[in-house]
Amino acid sequence: MVLNKVWQIMDYICGKRLASVLKELIVKLEQHKEITIGRETKESRFNSG
Repeated sequence: MVLNKVWQIMDYICGKRLASVLKELIVKLEQHKEITIGRETKESRFNSG
């Protein structure tokens, strides 16, 4: 699961801190090929807010 991978990469940062940087962080991790997210997941999760 991508969220678990991101949380691990961030050394298990607390939820409030993770939530505040999650969108930007996911973009950066994808650019550096640390994670892969499908188009449908991106559209459903990132267009909601």
